[in-house]
Amino acid sequence: MIESRVVPVPCYLPLSCPKCSMTGTLNLQGGEKEKIVITKDGRFDLNSTLVCCSSDSCSYGAELTEKDYIQSNWWPGTPSSSTYLFSEDLLQFWFHLKHQNLGSSERKFIETLNRISKASDRVDVINRTLFNKASREYDYFVYGFFDTDIRQQNKTSCPACGDNPSAACVDGNFRLPRLESASKGYDESLLKNAVIAKDEQVNSHIKQIDEDIVPERQKNPCGGNVFKAAKDSSTNKKHLDETGLIMACCRHLIILQAILWVGHWIDGVGATVGEEQEQVNASMSLYGNRTKHMTPGNRNDTLSAGMMYLNSERFDRMPKFLASRLLKSRILAEAFSMELKDLLETFKLSETDLPGIKDRLKKKAASSARKNDDGPGPPCYLMNDLEAQYSEMQILKKRREKTAKFSSS
Repeated sequence: MIESRVVPVPCYLPLSCPKCSMTGTLNLQGGEKEKIVITKDGRFDLNSTLVCCSSDSCSYGAELTEKDYIQSNWWPGTPSSSTYLFSEDLLQFWFHLKHQNLGSSERKFIETLNRISKASDRVDVINRTLFNKASREYDYFVYGFFDTDIRQQNKTSCPACGDNPSAACVDGNFRLPRLESASKGYDESLLKNAVIAKDEQVNSHIKQIDEDIVPERQKNPCGGNVFKAAKDSSTNKKHLDETGLIMACCRHLIILQAILWVGHWIDGVGATVGEEQEQVNASMSLYGNRTKHMTPGNRNDTLSAGMMYLNSERFDRMPKFLASRLLKSRILAEAFSMELKDLLETFKLSETDLPGIKDRLKKKAASSARKNDDGPGPPCYLMNDLEAQYSEMQILKKRREKTAKFSSS
């Protein structure tokens, strides 16, 4: 025999009856409206919730509103209707899963919930579009409202560097494209330009560059033509609506010319070696398989939330990381001091000679860089460049290996 029961959506009860002010007399009862509730246990088809007073002298009874459901940690699939409700525990679980396991598929996650529902002989159909909307609303709640407005935290500002980092790196990540065949429906981003700049700002910046810098067709050590890597039109990218993202992170230098720009030669950059942005790209690139098929707004929200999630994890590790780096710096400072002392004795120099030597090396490096614009120069230039580049590559290789090992510990 199958028995049908009216089960209300479980919600919080008020402390006292709004009508008679008595406490302990309120209870939940099922209403007539149907409610589809999604939890980590799958789909449940329940009824709307009524709050009723059991006191003999009171006849209070009222149906809960959308606001009441939200206050009870139920997230509606759409802001204007509470027919579809997702539990906050479910959205929180998916929030961490998709950012911890970057290969996670939203489609497969929903299919898993469907399987769980079917195993318990319940309806096994969950609206993925409504789940995506509720999930994005939850992302906005965490980063766009709770952290920003309540906690007053800026997830795009390093707590160690402050607003003016000593070193920064800008690099393009072309593993985060958006296909031209992806959905082009209007889908406004909730996080907007919290992390990623608006298209209007990007286009204005590109226009300014095009007006100030005129590409020239000439030999260049970085490719066949100047600015070849930065061309805004390419035959192998015609199928892309967006080719990727250009990101920046702190404690990183653009290594254009070893002596001129390497961290050991620049005051105040903390001997930055250049692995930080590569680590960011390694993590963010894993979002590419999901975001390349998304609408522009959904893609913007997913990548913005991903970047802020990555920053949040680093914020949590920052105290331990800085303490470890300080300890390591003290040990290396003592070792480098001894090495410097030995070198000065070997070449019969004093520390007062070092600034002049550094200036002469920088001038020579700048001269070597300029001659690339005028041609290869005499053979001795090329030989000196190759020897210097090889030596610097070996130094940087060892430093990067140490930094990567230290960063992962």
